Amino acid sequence: MILVTEFEIPSGRLILIRGFPDEATLDLNRQNGFDFIEGEHDPALFFVKEGVITERPLMDLTTDQSSIKADGLDILRVSGFPMGMTTCRLIGPVCEEWDESLDHTAFTVNVPGSYRLMISQFPFKNEEITFNAA
Repeated sequence: MILVTEFEIPSGRLILIRGFPDEATLDLNRQNGFDFIEGEHDPALFFVKEGVITERPLMDLTTDQSSIKADGLDILRVSGFPMGMTTCRLIGPVCEEWDESLDHTAFTVNVPGSYRLMISQFPFKNEEITFNAA
């Protein structure tokens, strides 16, 4: 059995781990825009860069506070996004998703509760900021 991890070309984003009985079957499963790299690799932690499995880097995120008022006025600021399009997902009593092209985001909430802000931009590792709104 040959274990490989499928990845996107040219981004290097890992897709899934696959097993093939032999090289001929592996070759039959190659698709345009995708390739395989030997072994099992976690897509949350690694990507392929210049043909080598590489650890995904961390973002340099900072926030100005860990709690805000749930009044629609108090602002939570998160900065340190890498250049490029970043996807933000707010998960809690209120859920939202948006794309941010700046190096920061700022938002308010109207509903009290515990929230998680999930931030993703490939090839960086996905990160999470938790905060409370009272």
